[in-house]
Amino acid sequence: MVHNVNIPFTRDEVTGHDVLEFYQRIVQEFRDKDIDALGIMGTDWGSLPIIDHLERDLEIPVISSNLALLWCMLGVLGVKESIGIGTLFKADPPTDVPSLG
Repeated sequence: MVHNVNIPFTRDEVTGHDVLEFYQRIVQEFRDKDIDALGIMGTDWGSLPIIDHLERDLEIPVISSNLALLWCMLGVLGVKESIGIGTLFKADPPTDVPSLG
């Protein structure tokens, strides 16, 4: 099941206060729901600073599109050190990625 949370502002308008408000909305919306993980889509949204907090408060893995891309790129480059963001970085990244072309 997919559930959308509407974010009523554009990237150019996002402030630190907006990120905090978004965090509080997500926790309120998803706490105590029967979900396996939370995906945050949108590469222009600065979600990295709230990933660990969301995982702690919701007790589920939280993966953003930026976090997944970074995890994959580091794996392809052979970087083994964790950058310490979220559950995703506790898993081994792929070492190769199939060509799209």
